[in-house]
Amino acid sequence: MKWPDAIPIRHIALAFITGLMVLVSLIGGFAAYQTRTVTQSLERQNQAAARSELTAAVQRLLSRTEEQAANLAHWDETRQQLVLPEYYPYWRDQRVY
Repeated sequence: MKWPDAIPIRHIALAFITGLMVLVSLIGGFAAYQTRTVTQSLERQNQAAARSELTAAVQRLLSRTEEQAANLAHWDETRQQLVLPEYYPYWRDQRVY
């Protein structure tokens, strides 16, 4: 087999540039894939954190509401106002002002 005497520099440069473009394209595709994977992972983690934060906030709200309802139920003046509505003006004048 006989090799050509000389390979033109244009062919070498074209092969080199083509190889570089393929390599850069592969690296860019891999980087885009990794970026998408990381973005999806962060979105899942953010949703899980938000769900957990919302659950904790609702639990705190429920416990605070139950505590206030219990305190209100044990308060004699409130019960008296509910049982005797005419007591409210007296209470307002004596306690509020």
